[in-house]
Amino acid sequence: MKYVVIMLLLAVPCNAIVISHVLYDAESESTGEFVRLYNNDTTLINLDGWYVSTLTSEKDAVLGPVTLFPGQYYTVGDVNTSADHIEAITLKNTNAGVRLMHNNTIKDVVGWGNPPDGWYDGDASEPIEEGEVLTRTSYTHNNLEDFSVKDTSLNLSVEIVVENSVFMTDDSPAPGYQIKPRSGETRVIQVFTTAPAVFLNKTYLPSEGVALLPLPYHLAPKNYSIITSKTLTFEYLPLESVRLLDNKLTLRGLAGATLEGSLRFQNVGNLPLTMTMRSTLNFSMQLLDRDVGVGENASLRIRATLPVSTIPQTYKGTVSFSY
Repeated sequence: MKYVVIMLLLAVPCNAIVISHVLYDAESESTGEFVRLYNNDTTLINLDGWYVSTLTSEKDAVLGPVTLFPGQYYTVGDVNTSADHIEAITLKNTNAGVRLMHNNTIKDVVGWGNPPDGWYDGDASEPIEEGEVLTRTSYTHNNLEDFSVKDTSLNLSVEIVVENSVFMTDDSPAPGYQIKPRSGETRVIQVFTTAPAVFLNKTYLPSEGVALLPLPYHLAPKNYSIITSKTLTFEYLPLESVRLLDNKLTLRGLAGATLEGSLRFQNVGNLPLTMTMRSTLNFSMQLLDRDVGVGENASLRIRATLPVSTIPQTYKGTVSFSY
């Protein structure tokens, strides 16, 4: 005798719309409970007339004409939430459950603890702690197997280290610190520190976290160090600058004579200067002294040689100086 053996494979379909997450014991009333739905089908589903049922209220939240795309989530949340559908829901914290209903038919149900019959699928899930979320991980029609715990918060250790930050005035985007002198002035720079600052063997005490250091314009251009809780090094940049303290020179003499006068200059930079001169007068004009040292007020002599044929009168012109 021969037998024909037929293998019958039964595929148990999952519900089209399922409950994917449940937060039934919020950390505070302001946080709010929620039930999240998921379209587990491959077609669009309209939720009009669907409702969430709890042990407190048969129609705890009634949904409107919302179309859910395949793979889309939809959250039904208590007041004070940012859910898609907001309505006051009353999920009990212990031995309870929640149903998703349509046309008075249970489409999905999730229970926790020891709920009444009809309020769980297979076996109820284990009770969870305040603020934790029941999260669906599978579809076996057994709440105990299908749901795990998800904490609504991600916690990590935070360490804030407040350091004694030390920095200072900076006049350039280049690496390090650069300070530009001010012509003829003492520049006051700020050093941000809570410790005394020592500069050129002098100590400056900070006030409200700032020490004020004077830098005279004639300080030599080079690198300097400020010693505080850490050492700051800055470059004092070079500056060429001069002031003419007189605005007029008058020379008097006879034709054929050699005349001399002087003009006063002040070096208001931090580099020694060598002056040159040119004149608009049609006479031989010489600058006898050329050097103006750093921080000096110098009188530079000017000599004019007049030809014998010079006609007696007043000659006016300008002399220009450069360095």
